[in-house]
Parts: sequence; C-alpha cells; structure tokens
Amino acid sequence: DPAEGDIAYRLGCLFAVLEWVQERAVNAKAGIAERYWGSASTTPAFVFPDLLNLAIYHLGKLDDTAPGFATNRRKEIEAIVAKPAPLPARLPTRLELVDQGAFAIGYWQQRAARRSSTDKPIAPDATEKDAA
Repeated sequence: DPAEGDIAYRLGCLFAVLEWVQERAVNAKAGIAERYWGSASTTPAFVFPDLLNLAIYHLGKLDDTAPGFATNRRKEIEAIVAKPAPLPARLPTRLELVDQGAFAIGYWQQRAARRSSTDKPIAPDATEKDAA
C-alpha cells in the first residue's frame, strides 16, 4: 500500500525490493532475507545502512546487465522512502513486536505486488522483459 505511512511497514516493503535487487544481481547461496531478516525487522537502524550500500553496488552491476530493471527498482526504492512522507533520516533503533508484524506484512505485500499480473511497472522499459 503506497499510501501506508507506518515506518515498520515501509521498511518491510523496502527490504523486499532490496532482496529482489540482490537476487537479480548475484547468485548468492543465502539472500538478504536469510541473512538479515531478524536484525532488519528488530533493529533496522543497524542493518539498513549496510543493505542500502549493498543495493548501490547491486544496482550498479545491474545497470550493465538489466538497465530497465535497475531503473525501475531505483524508482521503487525512491517511492518507498519518499511517500507518503519521507522516512526519517534516523531509522528506528528497535522495533517492538507489533512493529515487527507490520514489517512482515509490508515485506509479504510487496512481494505479492511484484508477482501480481495486474501490477504495471513503474516505468515500462523494453529491457525489463523477464522481471518476475
């Protein structure tokens, strides 16, 4: 839900997009969900800086191999962090259990949205023909 302002929910959405970027960029044995889920959903301020740095690297790699995909994921990340209101510059150091639930809902809803056949790409691009 792009109109959802809950920070934990939006971080879950962001986590799903970052996971998708990593999946496309590298063939890792363990993705970010397997490696970072616990800490990302409980202590986001300590994990998201690393995840966002990795995303810059992964998106740069995808600029060469899947430029349309990379452009669309950048736009998705920008939309999540900017709307409906910008995420705070200082992310929460701790998410309570109810917020961890919102994180999980955001994650799974974002994954479902990307798999939905009714969703339209943010910026249609002929080079992004094999996106999930």
